Amino acid sequence: MVLTFIVAAILTPPDVVSQTFMAVPTLFLYGISILLARRIEQRRAQQREQDGA
Repeated sequence: MVLTFIVAAILTPPDVVSQTFMAVPTLFLYGISILLARRIEQRRAQQREQDGA
């Protein structure tokens, strides 16, 4: 999270609002990717259990 705000601070003008507008969507996408990866891993584990049984 901190790294996202640091990158946003470097890429935007020295304005806190612009930094936030750039960082928040990035954090949102990061959170979605974590949830999707978790869901995919759960499905793979279920499929492994079914194949092994």
